[in-house]
Amino acid sequence: MRIITAAEWKGKVDKNGNPRKKGLQYWGFSYGSVLGITFAAMFPDDVERIVVDGVVKTPDYYDIGWSTNLYDADTVMDSFYEYCLLAGPLHCAFHTGKTPHDVRVRLERLLASVKKDPVPAVLVNKNGATNGLEPDLITYSDLKNIISLALSKPLIRFPVLAKLLASVEGRKPTALADYSDIFDIKPLITCPASTPPDSGLAPPLPPDDLHAREATTAILCGDGTPIPSTVTPRDFLSYIAKLREQSTTSGDVWSQIRLSCVGWKGQAKEKPPRILTQSTVPPPGERLKPRNPVLLVNTDRDPVTPVRNAWLMKDWFEEGKAGVLVQEGVGHCSVNSPSECAAAKLRAYFEDGKVPKGEAGSGAEGGGWCALQARPFLGQIAVQRHRKEGLVESMEMVGKLVAHLGGVGLGF
Repeated sequence: MRIITAAEWKGKVDKNGNPRKKGLQYWGFSYGSVLGITFAAMFPDDVERIVVDGVVKTPDYYDIGWSTNLYDADTVMDSFYEYCLLAGPLHCAFHTGKTPHDVRVRLERLLASVKKDPVPAVLVNKNGATNGLEPDLITYSDLKNIISLALSKPLIRFPVLAKLLASVEGRKPTALADYSDIFDIKPLITCPASTPPDSGLAPPLPPDDLHAREATTAILCGDGTPIPSTVTPRDFLSYIAKLREQSTTSGDVWSQIRLSCVGWKGQAKEKPPRILTQSTVPPPGERLKPRNPVLLVNTDRDPVTPVRNAWLMKDWFEEGKAGVLVQEGVGHCSVNSPSECAAAKLRAYFEDGKVPKGEAGSGAEGGGWCALQARPFLGQIAVQRHRKEGLVESMEMVGKLVAHLGGVGLGF
């Protein structure tokens, strides 16, 4: 796998250094939506097919604001309570009571308990000189982070989250270790007690993916406007309060992104197109005008890229140069709430380049809406139209591939 730079693209060469014969075909997810829209702004004549899935408000990203992401996060969390209740105790280990509110109250009591009295635990450590269980604590912050992670992939993670919460409630020491692979839970370094100075063993090592974490920070902080050095703790507390107004579930956790950029000095050499840094929609005639229309895709309940962002970014394009496809369902990006309808529409777009013509709130009118086909705990809702084509399975495979590659996008 090789990354083509903007300079190489300007030079009209392909990934092998040969003259390029066609434009870009691309399906970008989350941060990949920023890349897709930025490409359309920089190289409008080279847009063959671009799908941006899980749409970030690009000006907010380049401002390092991260302040327009959580409007639907609590709605996704509400679906945990709703579907857990519907599924019953056989399918949801955290089931309780007769209403979704009863499940919510159970979780709130658990969070309050762990905040006051963390649970002694052990956690799998696969780094450093030892490879086994390390002492740890299950804290309130751990649970808040895990819950936020679960919101992105409810179909897969909600059933596991329910089991984990029930285990923590029972103060089971291996509650985190049992599900560490699902939620990527690991200690930052090995416990010093495991490598005493006179043991002759190698010192603790950072986790295998620490370089990826550092690279993510460098990209997210380096792409945008530096945060002023004059920012104070009081300023940041105000920022956190603003996020909490959007989401009580994820506001505290989400603030860590901007916090990691405070004091960051390394900035990208090339700046984004000015049109993508202005906070207001550009007037007609000054908007993006790619050679072929761009397709913006979103679930209607996405925890970190709310569907309103897709409709908003559509307005950054000239009339007819972008369309929105909304997948009814919970999860981050369409591949985490797959349907045969969305898969068929995506395939059709890559074939003919046509995008839906509907506006926000138009539902199925204009071809920009796909009905719910999968629910957490409860599984798939049977449909017949495209069943023989295996399109849902194909979307699930794309989702796994993108997650394996780092969750950005596919270009071809």
